[in-house]
Amino acid sequence: MEELATSGLNEFRKSGGRLQLIKPFKTMAIRVAIIDDDPAVNLYLSEYFRETGFKVTSFSTAKDALLALSAKAASQEPSPFDLIFSDVQMPQMDGVEFTRQAQLLYPKVPIVLVTAYGGIEQAVNSIREGAFDYLEKPLSLNRLEIVIRNALFWRGTDPRN
Repeated sequence: MEELATSGLNEFRKSGGRLQLIKPFKTMAIRVAIIDDDPAVNLYLSEYFRETGFKVTSFSTAKDALLALSAKAASQEPSPFDLIFSDVQMPQMDGVEFTRQAQLLYPKVPIVLVTAYGGIEQAVNSIREGAFDYLEKPLSLNRLEIVIRNALFWRGTDPRN
């Protein structure tokens, strides 16, 4: 009997007690932005994505990330990011406002909001404002991997090809 399994971001076929890699998750060309004013969280997520093979750009404020997106949009260049992870509660500009403005520039870039102070109402509001998904801290690596995979498939960046 054959069954499918996942490990990390890879897919395997389980047959006769053996695992066979059938769809490796290719991340080398995938560009991700991390936005978090907490240096420890920013570093944790940046290291996770780098170790997984993503190209990472990190920002400590949503305004800095929006400036980077605006500069590319003004010159009519494609988005510098394939995927964005942003904290919700930050000074100057929160993650929901960042999402609203970033989606006007690049609506096909999935933005995942991350927060330690979440609730159902805030999650629903975030999705309504354009967030692809909403994660609560502390982050579950299994849930994080599912969200990454789903966001990239939604964007049309199939990392298995």
